[in-house]
Amino acid sequence: MLAYYTVLFNYKDNLNTMIENEYGSIGCDAQYKSHLRELVRKTLKTDVVLFTTDGSSSSILSCGKTDEVLSTIDFGTGANVTYNFEMLRWNQASGPLVNSEFYPGWLDHWGQPHAQVSSDSIVKTLTDMLEANASVNVYMFHGGTSFGFTAGSNLGSTFQACPTSYDYDAPLSEAGDPTPKYYAMREAIGKFFPLPAGRVPQPAPKMQLPAITMKKAMSLWEFISRTSYSVFSTYPLSFEDLSHPFGFVLYRTTVTFQTPDPAILTVKGIADRAHVYVNRVLQGILSREQKAESLPIKVLEGQDIEILVENQGRVCSGYYINDRKGIFQNVTLGSQTLANWTMTPVKLDSDSLKQLEKWENNIRENDPVSVPSIYTGTFTISNETKLLDSFLRLDGWHKGVAFLNNFNLGRYWPIVGPQVTLYAPSILFQASPSVNQVTLLELENSPCGDKDNCTVQFVTTPVVNGTTPLY
Repeated sequence: MLAYYTVLFNYKDNLNTMIENEYGSIGCDAQYKSHLRELVRKTLKTDVVLFTTDGSSSSILSCGKTDEVLSTIDFGTGANVTYNFEMLRWNQASGPLVNSEFYPGWLDHWGQPHAQVSSDSIVKTLTDMLEANASVNVYMFHGGTSFGFTAGSNLGSTFQACPTSYDYDAPLSEAGDPTPKYYAMREAIGKFFPLPAGRVPQPAPKMQLPAITMKKAMSLWEFISRTSYSVFSTYPLSFEDLSHPFGFVLYRTTVTFQTPDPAILTVKGIADRAHVYVNRVLQGILSREQKAESLPIKVLEGQDIEILVENQGRVCSGYYINDRKGIFQNVTLGSQTLANWTMTPVKLDSDSLKQLEKWENNIRENDPVSVPSIYTGTFTISNETKLLDSFLRLDGWHKGVAFLNNFNLGRYWPIVGPQVTLYAPSILFQASPSVNQVTLLELENSPCGDKDNCTVQFVTTPVVNGTTPLY
């Protein structure tokens, strides 16, 4: 099976295909590497150059190297270019010198400062490589967006979830705009190669719209009752067992015994974040990132405990990529194991969201739940306004998922940063007479107690480097 498979670049009609990415950091199985080589050759025949990429240590390069496959290396700024390419030569005596992942920035994690790499350091390392007659592939040259629930995570000293934006501090921003880093790299490359003729690219204009008034459509419990199915099991089932790979699952059980006051609820190995409710009243939050697996709650015999678990993104590199989500160990309350669970995957697909307008006219008016709830807001765009890319700003909202015309823009969590706005491509907007709709699943705080602040807004300036907590 191909663990990682991508086409990186075309050069002089040669198709170059990576068969493994940094495998030398986690394994050294020659049979596996040979299998990958033959599998790709069988599929793509001979009109292709196969390559691998690995870090710069001799042992990693040795384990990542595959016979009859070009070895390449990856590193970012500040590296000793001469030493790194010597390590590559030690493991591969001939062939081009290639840095197939030159990092002009780095990825972000929620709650941690936005990664920033200076243009000067990029230019210096890039110049050193070009002077060594090496080939360079920039990763990432163009920042991106992990729309929907596609953002990943990493596992270092703790679990680290990635935000929706994959801006990466790249030469081209998440929206495709050239940055000062782009112009600096362009100038450096121009000292070695002729630059393309024509106008130098400039940032594209963006669209700002008036604030959009939001209103509560229904509580999450009401939404679930209308859209989702439930599964019963004596003990909790994981997201994978429920065939629900992304998003949220609501776990519910009824306490059948007399409890201490308070009682300690423990969910070992929670993956990844969970809001705990007793009779729909929030008791607290469990967090894999914060290593918070237990909390004291006040609950009586006969009351329901509900645990809304969020998959914050699967670990995408290293030894732990088999990253199961949800609850997959017994849940205890004090010394007792809780049994007889009802699990409800939360359906947030476009078909379910399309039903909101029809359901809003038939909602219990006395529903007191403000969060977690679904909020909606509608707006029109005049035909005189050109539809352009924009950025959704959610001041006053705390944590959730945002949709534009039923397209999942991704997760928002501005209270921890660094990402504050969500990228909204122009193709998602509709001109008048069509009506556009923003939908939020807000988990923790709605600003709608103050009717004047119950808004969101599409703005022209992205914010991916907002403030973050101090650790």
